[in-house]
Amino acid sequence: MEVPLHLTLSYQQKIFNEVINEDGLCVMAPGLSLLQIAANVLAYFAVPRSLVLLVGANSNDNELVQRELEEHLGKGLQIVNTETMSVDKREKAYQEGGIFSVTNRILVMDLLTQIIPAESITGIVLLHADRIVSTGTEAFIIRLYREKNRTGFIKAFSDDPERFLMGVNALSNALRCMFLRHVFIYPRFHVDVTESLEKTPADVIELNVDFTDSQKSIQTCLLACIEATVRELRRYNSAHLDMEEWNVDSALHRSFDVTIRRQLDSVWHRVSPKTKQLVGDLSTLKFLLNALISYDCVSFLKILDTIILSVRTGGYSGNAQPSPWLMLDSANSMIRIARDRVYRSPAASADEYYPVLEEQPKWSVLRDILQEISHENVLNESNDPDSSTNSILIMCSEERICLQLRDYLSTIHYDNKESFKMMNNRLMDYFHWREQYRNMSRSISKIEKTSKEKQNAPDVSRRAAPASKRRRVRGGGTATSRSTPESNTTSENFSNDIRLEQLLLSQISKSTYTQEENESFEVLSDNNSIYIHTYDYELDTLLLNTLRPRFIIMFDSDPDFIRRIEVYKATNPQRATRVYFVYYGGSVEEQKYLYTVRREKDSFSKLIRERSNMAIVLTGENERFEGQETKFLRNVNTRIAGGGRVSVTSEKPRIVVDLREFRSSLPSILHGNNFSVIPCQLVVGDYVLSPNICVERKSIRDLIQSLSSGRLYSQCEAMLEHYEIPVLLIEFEQNQTFTSPPFSDLSTEIGKSDVQSKLVLLTLAFPKLRILWSSSAYATSLMFQDLKVLEKEPDPAVAASIGLEAGQDSTNTYNQAPVDLLMGLPYISMKNYKNVVYSDLKNIQEACEADERKWSELIGPESGRSLYTFFRKELKDNE
Repeated sequence: MEVPLHLTLSYQQKIFNEVINEDGLCVMAPGLSLLQIAANVLAYFAVPRSLVLLVGANSNDNELVQRELEEHLGKGLQIVNTETMSVDKREKAYQEGGIFSVTNRILVMDLLTQIIPAESITGIVLLHADRIVSTGTEAFIIRLYREKNRTGFIKAFSDDPERFLMGVNALSNALRCMFLRHVFIYPRFHVDVTESLEKTPADVIELNVDFTDSQKSIQTCLLACIEATVRELRRYNSAHLDMEEWNVDSALHRSFDVTIRRQLDSVWHRVSPKTKQLVGDLSTLKFLLNALISYDCVSFLKILDTIILSVRTGGYSGNAQPSPWLMLDSANSMIRIARDRVYRSPAASADEYYPVLEEQPKWSVLRDILQEISHENVLNESNDPDSSTNSILIMCSEERICLQLRDYLSTIHYDNKESFKMMNNRLMDYFHWREQYRNMSRSISKIEKTSKEKQNAPDVSRRAAPASKRRRVRGGGTATSRSTPESNTTSENFSNDIRLEQLLLSQISKSTYTQEENESFEVLSDNNSIYIHTYDYELDTLLLNTLRPRFIIMFDSDPDFIRRIEVYKATNPQRATRVYFVYYGGSVEEQKYLYTVRREKDSFSKLIRERSNMAIVLTGENERFEGQETKFLRNVNTRIAGGGRVSVTSEKPRIVVDLREFRSSLPSILHGNNFSVIPCQLVVGDYVLSPNICVERKSIRDLIQSLSSGRLYSQCEAMLEHYEIPVLLIEFEQNQTFTSPPFSDLSTEIGKSDVQSKLVLLTLAFPKLRILWSSSAYATSLMFQDLKVLEKEPDPAVAASIGLEAGQDSTNTYNQAPVDLLMGLPYISMKNYKNVVYSDLKNIQEACEADERKWSELIGPESGRSLYTFFRKELKDNE
């Protein structure tokens, strides 16, 4: 049966044919309609009674693939998650066949529990294959699928070539995780792609906008600060960081600070506080560079004031010093110029100020473009439904810029002074923010003064220490409570600006529209509307096809969107399209754009080179999963304690795993180490290794939260009640430091609220509790292997029934999100939440509407009455 395709361009058809004929990984440049090709692949294999799975798709991917399948290919996509399908419905739907997009956690559990037999799966289409790692859920899914199904297909897609070059042999490792051998690479400079997109190019007008002199000066100062920060990082961390390619250009890349932090993760506990501060400073400086390009002068000054106030008011913890870049002359010059963009005093008099309110250069260019388009729309009116509309699409990089342009475009039509009204409003808001800060400072000072008076008050119950025994500080004074004189100075200086604000407020007036200006309204047709949107990856393609705009204004540069316009124009050559590409010439924006294009091109070149030199492992299908020696060692059970005989078994060692634990990578690693992972809904513990051993796994963040809420105490109490050997496993992240701030930054005095104290109290309360510290999930897997020696295999049915009350069914599963919300309510604890889950209450709404008697029956009279009162408590105090 021939399946109709919806692929217009020749390069799309070529990619489709290659992927159909051979299993492999397809790496494409962003913006070349990857989801459209993937949807056609799904439709091609979706014959009657077949079962095709879409893995790795997010909500936007599902929406676009579903639209493509339904509107152009005559197929449907069933989205499977805990909110749409129960276990019984999923099992029935899988048997009927079709195309399914399943969340990773549900698909893993369905494969392990045989709700979806791996043998019945026709094939898997994997999106975002660049994110796959050996310990990830996607790799776990493909491994489960390939163990029992050697004939089904695997088609993987990715549009991020840089991810396949991170680390050693990243491409070959990704292919090994997906059980693939072939790679199809299609960059923008591919011959077929170039021929398809350049047949009918769009009309592109580049507008090189110059920075103002003040913006150029601020940019120079910021780059000097970044260069100084990078130089300091080089000096302090030459042994820990790979800094061969470090320069200002690479510092402008969006993931530069993230890359540095990733390199330092494994030694984060050994680096100095200054290094940690420098890494944070890089993110701050990069944000200021983007703000200089995108935000108006008042918003930029407000950001600078926030940073300065956070430093001077003691915003840095401990003994950390203010950021080094703030001490540079470049930083002082930048702050002074930023203020001059908003208000300035005449050279002759320092007591007089007048508002400057410098306009962003792109705003006037945008106004000129819109005027040009309006004149052209009057002359060219078209009613052809297949042609472009006269609508205007303005694309921005973030939501804040969209709101800024909306305010600007809504004021320029009513005022001859262009953006003056909008800037007046922003300046008024800035002064209001300063006033709020002053009020907050006064309140804090009042509280500190009151507390200091209480401390200095004489205490008759305790005799003061003699002066000779008091701790002395530099200068001969006696040590008192910690004060922040710099904070007080800052507050005073900030308060002295009231006169400045009054001078400026006398020269501006808050802009308000009169009633006459807003009396008449009319409905604008879609053909003459202005749409302002942010870049949203694949959803941009849907936006172009829906609006069919004739004029597109790229207010911010984005290489991916340029390719989407090229594909849109090549697919619809009859639609007239004009693109205005607006950018600041000679600025960081231009450098970032060129650097991104160059980096992507270099990534594809390296990827092509690696593909040609990549070694292909040729092994038999059976040997790819388990060697003969490993299989023999597993079959021989060496539990010979007490003189028992050596037994031979064909079963893997079993571990019962709680359903919620499949969010982590540990079940995947356990399965990769030849454990039989059995998912169950456990009431007590997270992992059951044997009838005697139960493990409660905690990450560092979860450990801190559980200790604070008291939940860990209840969990340990339940384990101790039902198991002989309860184990608390504290697991750290892979490739990160094997320590944590709560354990490494020990204060001079340890209080009862510290994590260390709570752990000690926990061990005192439960002497039989074993605590295991694991550096990663790999180490945890080895620990489990040692713990299971000489132990019997656990029974999943028994493990699932432990902790249940009489009449409760262990086979009933529940949705995690509502249960998490339920656990967050007051008076709901680990001891009584099961009574609510297994009651006749169907959802949170019914729980909120339940009467007091019902809650008293479920969680007790006192707790029930308190929770009932809590649900009916007013949100605001009525005085």
